[in-house]
Amino acid sequence: MSVKGILAAAAVVIASLVSAGVTQPAFAAGGAPGSIDTSFGHNGTVITDLRLTAAGQAKLGTPRAVIVLGNGDILVGGDTGVVRLLPTGSLDTTFGSGGFAPVGFPGEPTGIPNLTVQPDGKILWLGSTPNTSGGGNLTDFALERFTANGTPDQTFGRKGLVTKDIPTGGEGFEAFNAAVIQPDGKIVAAGFVGTTGRTGHSNVVLVRYNPGGTADTSFGTGGTVMGGPGGAVALGLDAAGDIFTLPGEEEFSPAGVRDASVTATPITTSTPSSLGNGVSGAFAFLPTGQTLAGGLVGNPADVHDTDAQVQRLNADGTVDPAFASPPIDYNGIEGGIGDSGVDSLAVQRDGKILIGGSVGLARVNPDGTLDTTFGNGGAELAVPATLPVVLANAALLAVLPTGEFLAIGAGTNPTTGSIELILTRYFQ
Repeated sequence: MSVKGILAAAAVVIASLVSAGVTQPAFAAGGAPGSIDTSFGHNGTVITDLRLTAAGQAKLGTPRAVIVLGNGDILVGGDTGVVRLLPTGSLDTTFGSGGFAPVGFPGEPTGIPNLTVQPDGKILWLGSTPNTSGGGNLTDFALERFTANGTPDQTFGRKGLVTKDIPTGGEGFEAFNAAVIQPDGKIVAAGFVGTTGRTGHSNVVLVRYNPGGTADTSFGTGGTVMGGPGGAVALGLDAAGDIFTLPGEEEFSPAGVRDASVTATPITTSTPSSLGNGVSGAFAFLPTGQTLAGGLVGNPADVHDTDAQVQRLNADGTVDPAFASPPIDYNGIEGGIGDSGVDSLAVQRDGKILIGGSVGLARVNPDGTLDTTFGNGGAELAVPATLPVVLANAALLAVLPTGEFLAIGAGTNPTTGSIELILTRYFQ
């Protein structure tokens, strides 16, 4: 059976750990693997009321991507901007406007955004924005770069903003889903361009930009390369500068030429897919060049039940039979996509893989077997049920410099109607 036949729509996020070479924050001395660190916030959880912008938009929206900086600060990218949190989980009010840096595109951003941090600390938000240039497309590719303190980077594009439109000949959608920074500072962004209707289809798109946001015309045609069917939600680079995309398992030369096959090679730089990227199955690179894929599988014993599953894939997209990939039931929870799927993944330093669903957490060993030392035999419920919010999602995962990890989500306060960001810290 093919991987796409096994996996249903789900999102995979591998939290990036960016080293800044600074002193790491101190945390509590340890607890049972998967147990909540009650020294964090209030009994292990911090809830931040993000309220609304002056235009009535939800600040941040759904958390889509997370990057933990070397000093323990936490960047969370969402539908409408970026939030920076201190290691304590509270908003860093020195960042952007009171801790929030909104994107500056006209209208409300669309699509499923992602984040990348440059070596100089600048932050790249990428996604899509409503089309304002005509030509029939509904959305355009969009990038915004912020300085390390959350202000638009005036040296990038037009006041920090870059958009791109590829005519599709109909009502089309365009979105960036991932980006990587090359050693020379150039930016490779990947996503998809697609059309709607009965003849609708989509293709992988790569665009390379110079450090200032202009198109790198030495790449592909005028800076753009069209790949195969589908879309790219995760990107990787090897030491030679070759570019790899997922989930289509494609490889491109540094000049943008599509290779006939994919090379099994170590990946030196990568950006994983973001939460809810909309592609059937979602993927992230391992340093070995293999990938992880998480999603849903049916339960043969119960047609009404689905389980979570993570698979390890070889560079050519075939399933690695050495990885166990057991179906995972989050402590007996029955249900569909909203209950039993894989929303995010995070790889610990010891190679163990954390798995997050909207209501559950699990962990597998490096060989894919369930880690029975974690939680309740390898799985447990995510986020305390006593929280005073209605959870929309709860398991965007981030491994901290200390080895502990965060489960990050957003919910609606039933009393005020405000969107609230929720962080819970767990022992590894």
